[in-house]
Amino acid sequence: MKTKKFMDEMIDLTGETPVGIGSTRLVYRFPESWGPQFKDKCIKIESLEKLAELRKNHHSYFKRIRGIKRLCDKPFELAFYRWAERVNPAIYNHIPHFYGMAQTTQGEGMVVDYIEGISIGSFIGKNGITPPLIDALRNMFSIFIANSVEFRDIHKLDNWLVTQTADGNPQIVLVDGLGNATLIPITMWFSSLGRRTSIRHARRMIDALGRRYASMENADLLDFDAMMSGAGNTEATLNHE
Repeated sequence: MKTKKFMDEMIDLTGETPVGIGSTRLVYRFPESWGPQFKDKCIKIESLEKLAELRKNHHSYFKRIRGIKRLCDKPFELAFYRWAERVNPAIYNHIPHFYGMAQTTQGEGMVVDYIEGISIGSFIGKNGITPPLIDALRNMFSIFIANSVEFRDIHKLDNWLVTQTADGNPQIVLVDGLGNATLIPITMWFSSLGRRTSIRHARRMIDALGRRYASMENADLLDFDAMMSGAGNTEATLNHE
């Protein structure tokens, strides 16, 4: 399936500083010369240098001998966004929109929403483990599980940004690591399998937070089953996984 194009014009990123640096990608804001209509979007570009470094240092021998392009995250995310066009748009409260591909002086990139927020780790360090944060986690994972949303890189807390809703409550957005990285993504073809994967990964993410912040007040709130017990139909699913 052909990937949609955001625009035909080349975006000159010469002299621009990345606003985000991942394990394989660099994230740029649109240059100011493009005007205010682009200030809420950013461009995610695969870095050949970072891909080469990842391949060299990867713990898996098979990934160290694979071609650089096979380590790219872009194909998995593009497959996810093609799949996401068919599901509940409520998921976009918790993931960036994808607008298409654009050519830049740093290479081809994915144009997505630029999300203003702080990492969930920074939020907890500043505010502690609060009931509104637990509500935000419950709301996000309820939507992810109900729609079989899959995600990777569970332990990279910088991927989970805490923003604010219109009424001032925290809301969590997963900005990277979307999709299934398996060679044959059968869980994206069968919703029941995808739902189980989403539950498993959500549980692991909450368990990881619980271990990291075990010494903090209210750490007992970071219990996946207790957290999701008030999440409607999700509870019945959890009890049978």
